[in-house]
Amino acid sequence: MTNPNTAPKTKSNNLRLVRDSKGGNFAGLRLGGLAPSSEMTPGEYTVTCEGAWVEAIGKGTHVVLQFRVSDGEHTGTAMRQWLPASDAGGLVSPMGRYAKTCAIALGRPLDCSDDLNNPAAIFSGLIFSVLAGYRKTERQRGGTPADSNSLRKKDDADFLRVHEILTREEL
Repeated sequence: MTNPNTAPKTKSNNLRLVRDSKGGNFAGLRLGGLAPSSEMTPGEYTVTCEGAWVEAIGKGTHVVLQFRVSDGEHTGTAMRQWLPASDAGGLVSPMGRYAKTCAIALGRPLDCSDDLNNPAAIFSGLIFSVLAGYRKTERQRGGTPADSNSLRKKDDADFLRVHEILTREEL
């Protein structure tokens, strides 16, 4: 019989429930939409933003927007957009992509009272016209981006993503 106090500790790969920031129970995992089909091509799509969150990336911060195609042949397809949001000091440039994208979602220029830490409050539930394509670099781990690269799939790791929110659509 093994003594539990001396047994080697192993790492658990089990999922565990966590509490949300307000102390409530975790809502659970759900599928965010369908994977793009092989027939789906780069182009303009009407999408609904289903979620948005902030992620620390290196010394800065990115905002991730989760979309689902809401109109047309590819309805239900999931796509994401990653936006550089701030520098290491937490400052959002008023001329940066995140600020410009927030202004489109809000339908007005940003002001200092806007809560940029809560992108879900700005984007979730809204409908947008977006431009989607493949990654803009030739290689997976970087390189010089080019808009022309977004028109073709370079390898099996390449996938469709939202590159730009063009307009906010009304219901």
